[in-house]
Amino acid sequence: MSSTVTAPDIATAVGQAFSDLDAVEGVYLCGKGPVFRLFTVINDDSEDVYDRIYEREKRIKHSVAEKLRFSVIARHGRSIGDIVGGCAAIWQRAPQHGLCPNVTSI
Repeated sequence: MSSTVTAPDIATAVGQAFSDLDAVEGVYLCGKGPVFRLFTVINDDSEDVYDRIYEREKRIKHSVAEKLRFSVIARHGRSIGDIVGGCAAIWQRAPQHGLCPNVTSI
């Protein structure tokens, strides 16, 4: 019996893999199969971060399907739209709560 890959399955695996890795800002999914492209967006380059992401991508690949292609992209201040275009966000880091950076407290 063959298993099918669905975006919710991938999103769950991605969320579990990257939720505790602060350097990951979001993961974006492109394609409808048979090959899914996953773009992991980080803000800055760090060899240690790349290594940790690659380890987690291996776990995702084994827990979901063999037909995933991964790319890690350092954002360097660029907008997400410029990087991943029309890909769907399947996991994003929740924004930090607090005052807007332009607000002055009284």
